[in-house]
Amino acid sequence: MKKLLSVASLLVFVFIRSANSAPLYTITQLTDNNYGDTTPFINDSGQIAWSGGSNYYADYNLFFYEGGNTTQLTLATGKGNYIGDMNSSGDLIFSRSDSNWNNAQIYRYTNSSKSVTYVNQSDELGKINDNGIAVWQQKNIGASPSWDREINSSTGIITANGNEDYKPEINNSGNIVWYGQGQSGAFDIYLYKNATITQLTSTSFDELNPKINEAGYITWYGGQTNGANPNNNEIWLYNGTSTTLITNDATYDNQVPVINNKGQIAFIGKGGNTSSSTTDYEVFFYDGTNVIQITNNNNSLYQVELNNNGWIVWSEYDGTDNEIFLYDGTGVYQLTDNNYNDYGPKMNNLGDIVWYGNYQSGDHEIFYAKYEGQSGSAVPEPATVLLFISSIGVFYFRKRNSR
Repeated sequence: MKKLLSVASLLVFVFIRSANSAPLYTITQLTDNNYGDTTPFINDSGQIAWSGGSNYYADYNLFFYEGGNTTQLTLATGKGNYIGDMNSSGDLIFSRSDSNWNNAQIYRYTNSSKSVTYVNQSDELGKINDNGIAVWQQKNIGASPSWDREINSSTGIITANGNEDYKPEINNSGNIVWYGQGQSGAFDIYLYKNATITQLTSTSFDELNPKINEAGYITWYGGQTNGANPNNNEIWLYNGTSTTLITNDATYDNQVPVINNKGQIAFIGKGGNTSSSTTDYEVFFYDGTNVIQITNNNNSLYQVELNNNGWIVWSEYDGTDNEIFLYDGTGVYQLTDNNYNDYGPKMNNLGDIVWYGNYQSGDHEIFYAKYEGQSGSAVPEPATVLLFISSIGVFYFRKRNSR
């Protein structure tokens, strides 16, 4: 494995608003090169992994940041390596394929031994839990129909039904959820627990992209059964016993929910904009009792990340480019404000955030925002304080009205 020098530029941006505290972050640029770096992951130990290289579909390798140092984990040529997940130990599950996404295979990086091992063939990125158990969707080569996908894991095959099964998720208890083709032809939600598969839904509408927490709570999005609006998606929650409809608004087209270990859910929805073509989605938060609309603007966003403290991070188009925004339970803060696009934020339970952005060279670089705590007492107006300038430009951290 190849050790690389850290070339990060360091700065701090601070926003302090009168009468209230605000999150403080130290921002580090982890890469500064002439090729693309994308899709970073971060765990609670502050370990960070991402993919990068001169060609997204070939010569795309894995990099690992820990303790101020960056290491290149793979040296594959003519191959693309793409991370599916990272666990609390820094272990990775990733896919490797040729330039046409043919012959995709699942590999694992084990951080304790600094080793990369082949796992199985696959056509999708996998997931890995803190016990090192991996799960992935696998193309059944030679099967009829050709779109047959099965769920496989490092402990054994989960499905072998000849249907389409997609996007499995796994928790630390080894419970697995995914969506698969049901008897009606629509996609339903399935749970594998204690060596038994349970079908959680059975409707004529597609139920998609389930997520599971450590308590076994599961959320997903899909159509209603009352026929109010078959093209509208709602958010659902299964608590291990029963299923609850979290949203029921008929027009918001709620999508891509994520759930934390408190059972809180973050998701996006159109917020009453009924146009089928609009990309104006808003951020919503289910706090365990009520659904709260976090944003209310005309900007575009596509997905959110949620940690166990109820903090939400996302990338949003602000009218010029995509920037990173944070909700900390009290307000919405704009973490970046520059003239290039920032994408794909991930956040750990400490509040640390990573993302990739188009920097000055025109390619993607990796950025790391380390949470340093909350600001102190009030300061004189103006409330926004711009303190630091570095070689990568001027940044500021400001609060935006959330409602």
